[in-house]
Amino acid sequence: MNQERDAAAAESFDIVRSMAEAKGTAVVAAGESGVGGVSFANILSDFETREGLARGKLDYNTLTKQQQIADDNAQARTRAQAGINSSINAAVNATPVPSETAMWAGIGADIAGAGLRIGDKAGWFDKANKVDPATGTVIKKS
Repeated sequence: MNQERDAAAAESFDIVRSMAEAKGTAVVAAGESGVGGVSFANILSDFETREGLARGKLDYNTLTKQQQIADDNAQARTRAQAGINSSINAAVNATPVPSETAMWAGIGADIAGAGLRIGDKAGWFDKANKVDPATGTVIKKS
């Protein structure tokens, strides 16, 4: 934005300088030809009006450019923040969520494992022993 201001200041100086040259030329020409009065004052006033319009237009264009640069910067910041938020959301959403089926399968496996450990301790799986189906007790062979 400083470059925009510097360029506008240089252009404003050029406008003032060129209008001063034009007025100076008009004053010299009027003096040489003996022209003066209200019509000459109107010519000088016209130069001042043109200078004011040119400088006003320059100021407006400079402010518009500066606002556009500020808007572009704000949009770039917004896009960058959106990208960061998107990356964070993607990382959060990538975390696996356990399913209910997997939970019940895990519980069932734990229960089955406990049953197998109990049966092993009780001797249910020894080839020499048998389990009484009515009572569930182990009948040991001698």
